[in-house]
Amino acid sequence: IGQLMFTAIEPPPLTPERIAAIRSDPNSAKSVQVILGCKKCTSNWTIYAALDRSKEREDEGWLWYETIPDTFICECGTTTLGLGFLRRNLLECLGRERRDIAELNFVPLYESSSIASLRRTFADLLNSHPQEELLHKFIDENPILLHQFPADKIFLKPRILTSFVADFCILTSQQELILIELERTTTRLMKKDGGLAAPLSHAFDQVRDWLHLVREHRLSVLDSLNIDKNEVGSVRGVVIAGRHSGYNEMHLLRLKSAYRGEVTLLTYDDLLLSLDALIRRMDAL
Repeated sequence: IGQLMFTAIEPPPLTPERIAAIRSDPNSAKSVQVILGCKKCTSNWTIYAALDRSKEREDEGWLWYETIPDTFICECGTTTLGLGFLRRNLLECLGRERRDIAELNFVPLYESSSIASLRRTFADLLNSHPQEELLHKFIDENPILLHQFPADKIFLKPRILTSFVADFCILTSQQELILIELERTTTRLMKKDGGLAAPLSHAFDQVRDWLHLVREHRLSVLDSLNIDKNEVGSVRGVVIAGRHSGYNEMHLLRLKSAYRGEVTLLTYDDLLLSLDALIRRMDAL
């Protein structure tokens, strides 16, 4: 073979932006557990990492991963294990696709039933014609609604220098920075002839202004978000606005498929349809 080298890479810190990204991933786990023991005596430690630390679990004898010592030594002295990497890196398993690993036990963050319940609640909210603030709060609390964007980080109300504030900003695993503008569910999308309505046109123009500013001051914008320049290959915008009802089907299809450069359109019904597709995939597993 020649040479074989193993290297441990330190995981990114568990910032609010990283937690939101984990919660947006349907494959994520809400906790990961590992049991260390000795084959010759009864000594064992049960260690866990989770998005939320649990006092009840620790009262039952579970050890929070950050509090474990450097070394596990069994009572009979036969087994000695270094725990430095486990203490630093176990949490990173939450934000990765779950795999069948004998030493680790994953508790999924989402089940099909929980997504279906969220879908019903979100549909009820949309049908109540909520203000933008309520929509923003609901999506912030349920970032799985943005699962179609494979996020490494999700920023809430990020400032674009001193000029603008986006509703969300997503750094994806494909090194894409996505700026998202939320409009109301009642935002008019089209005129009767299928042409672009003024409120939607205004939203597109606003996102284009964001993108122009990012292009002009790329390094400053990324620095303000604490994003390394090497993490971003491209930048684009997304407008989420309106509902499907009340529009000609062909006009709506043409509106959504029209090329508008670096800005794309999603409706709130698209978010519901994306949840429907996710539920079907989960049920098929």
